[in-house]
Amino acid sequence: MLLLDAERRPLGWIGRHELGGDGAVAAEDATPGSPTLQPETTLRDALSTMLGSSVQMGVVVDEREAVLGLVSVDAISEVLRAGAAR
Repeated sequence: MLLLDAERRPLGWIGRHELGGDGAVAAEDATPGSPTLQPETTLRDALSTMLGSSVQMGVVVDEREAVLGLVSVDAISEVLRAGAAR
């Protein structure tokens, strides 16, 4: 899961083992690593950025760095393959 701060900015990823206890999840428990992408980033540029990182998921953010959504390498690859097949 992606952990966000109060302004919906990404802090990092939380694994299942951090979610098993009682109480709040601390920001220190999050593992940073996903590249952030802008909505206007092309699919090819997003794919290149994500392949250069250790995480196969990109975080799409707005001008305030607030999360708009997630995009995966698999989803981008699928769209690019479908476009090439036309």
